[in-house]
Amino acid sequence: MSHFTAFPLVLTAAAMIAAPAPAGEPDLVRAELRTGERLFVREVRRPGAASEANSAVLLVHGARVPGVASFDLPVAGGSLAADLAADGHLVYVLDVRGYGASSRPAAMNRPPDKSAPLMRTEDVVADISAAVDAIAKWSDVSRV
Repeated sequence: MSHFTAFPLVLTAAAMIAAPAPAGEPDLVRAELRTGERLFVREVRRPGAASEANSAVLLVHGARVPGVASFDLPVAGGSLAADLAADGHLVYVLDVRGYGASSRPAAMNRPPDKSAPLMRTEDVVADISAAVDAIAKWSDVSRV
């Protein structure tokens, strides 16, 4: 695991909200973890899977669509996260800052011509690093 001290993010699990699996899926648990009002991470796993998981997997979205819409659609066959969880993995879906349910940079409230780029590569790397560190603690696994 890498640690980035240039962008320390303190992560505290503030809320866990379990949601049932969409119709047609095996029993899965979805918990939405809001961490320090900065990062949103959704956990998708089989019930009781924390102690029997093969590994922890972090899914990170691209530049246009947030994590849940990319990896955990509530339709049969539309969730990579559910497929991986059904295979015994603990799956975490991250929204980096500025996307989905994560906090939004103040620049997003200003016109584009009056702001610097919203998120730079080093910001996203810091978010991923912070999520990996938190997942390692939450899931008690040595590798994500």
